[in-house]
Amino acid sequence: MELLASYDRRLWHTGNLDELDAWLGRALEEVRRSISSMTGPANRAAAFISRSFSTAPDLGEIARAAGASPGHLCRVFRRELRCSVIEYRDRLRIERAAELLRTTDLKVYEIAEQLGFGSVESFSKTFKRKTGSSPHHFGRGQREQGKTPPGVHP
Repeated sequence: MELLASYDRRLWHTGNLDELDAWLGRALEEVRRSISSMTGPANRAAAFISRSFSTAPDLGEIARAAGASPGHLCRVFRRELRCSVIEYRDRLRIERAAELLRTTDLKVYEIAEQLGFGSVESFSKTFKRKTGSSPHHFGRGQREQGKTPPGVHP
């Protein structure tokens, strides 16, 4: 919206047609760059992960969905999103787990299974590493206190 407001202000304060033509050319190029970056492999990968993180897709599956090689995707993803592909996938899974622990009476093993973790142990270890709390203590504590631990964004 800010970008559009900026364009709107600039459009009405342009002095002549040549200046307007030059400005519109620059504006269109900026819009094209924005659109192409939104459809780049990192964003396609992030969208795919958001839709399918509960199946725990591996790097190969994510790269195929993004239309990139795994190596290229890793480089671009880290540059644009400031984390690795797998860190991003796991963060989404842990945030969803925290939400389920906070809002449902599902057992820890049911959440681990629902989010595609290979075992309860793997889920518990990942959850504790990311949040500083075990899923069992987190779930009980959150329902009692209505809080969210560091590292988890509701």
